[in-house]
Amino acid sequence: MNKINFYKLKYSIDLKIVGNIYNTELNYQIEEFIDNKNNDKERFDLYRGGDSDHINSNIDMTVFKAHNNAIMTDLMSSSFFRQNGYFISNRFAELLKEFNIEESKLLDCTITNKQKKYSYKFLSIIATSKNINIENSTFRVIEDTAYNPVIKENNIKFNSLGDLADKTRETYFETNGEFKLEPIRVILNRSTDLFQSELDYTTLISERLKNKIEYEGLTGFDFERAKLKTEFYEDF
Repeated sequence: MNKINFYKLKYSIDLKIVGNIYNTELNYQIEEFIDNKNNDKERFDLYRGGDSDHINSNIDMTVFKAHNNAIMTDLMSSSFFRQNGYFISNRFAELLKEFNIEESKLLDCTITNKQKKYSYKFLSIIATSKNINIENSTFRVIEDTAYNPVIKENNIKFNSLGDLADKTRETYFETNGEFKLEPIRVILNRSTDLFQSELDYTTLISERLKNKIEYEGLTGFDFERAKLKTEFYEDF
């Protein structure tokens, strides 16, 4: 088996890179509509997303306005469709053609920044486990805290994603949310470079893709905050 490193896909919070979007708290690079038309809760709910499917192709993707101080980067943080995917530059979208992306779809979109319109893509992603060999992967029950977590159970295996889901719910309710089920060793059954894992709904990118992003000088990413404890292995 070939070990492969993965990283969480995270936005940069370096204000020198993303722009001075800080007020009382860190804001998003994209956080408003370009107009006030139907600027109500129903409209915000529509663009908040959250469905487990791809974004509807009929939604108007030209209505987004960047923060006044935002710098346009290749990965843009946004308050819109946060659970559905990412606003990315055409340059990043072109680069992704060289890599293996699971359950994804690209939509054209427009972002307005200081009266100038920028052509972007929205990378819509659906959580999947089709690329994971569940039976050969291992998990643990660990305290949901950042400091010296207690491990309650170790080296757990499951026969199916359904069994894993049952254990996840059981762990949460039996411990009142104090413990969680966490993957330790994940076995991939095919070459994968970007996917949203159905194990924990985290979007992950391979070291191959990370290195290419850094080599090409793409901006808006934060790999220092994105390190994982989970080990990944390719076995196919």
